Amino acid sequence: MVHSYVEGTAIDRVRDWSSHWRLKHGFDVEDLNALRSDLKAIPTRIEETIPLITLSEGERGKIVYVYGGRGLIRRLSDMGLTPGVEVVVLRKALLNGPIEVIVRGINLALGYGVAKRIFIKRLS
Repeated sequence: MVHSYVEGTAIDRVRDWSSHWRLKHGFDVEDLNALRSDLKAIPTRIEETIPLITLSEGERGKIVYVYGGRGLIRRLSDMGLTPGVEVVVLRKALLNGPIEVIVRGINLALGYGVAKRIFIKRLS
C-alpha cells in the first residue's frame, strides 16, 4: 500500500516538471525553453558529467559546461576555462578550500564555490 502511494506521487511530480520549475524556482516559459535548449546542446550525456571538485589530485577532465551567471562565465572564460578544455587537478585544499588546476598549461587556483559550478567529463 505504501509502495504504490510513493510510486504514484513520484509519477505525478514527474508529469508536471514545467509547473515545478515555474512555481518552486521562478522560471518562466522562456527560461524553461532556454534551459531545455542548453541541455540539448551539451555534447555528452548529462549522467557522465560531474563537478570539478569530485576529481582527485592528478585526475583529468574535459569541461562540459559551467553553471553560473554572466559574470562568473565571463570571468572563467577570461581565465581559459571554457567548454572542451582539458583540466588537470594538481592540489586540493582541506575543508572545501581552493583547488589548484592546470588549464592550457597555466596553473590556476579556484575557490571551492567556483569549482563546484564547473561540470566536467572525467578522462581516463
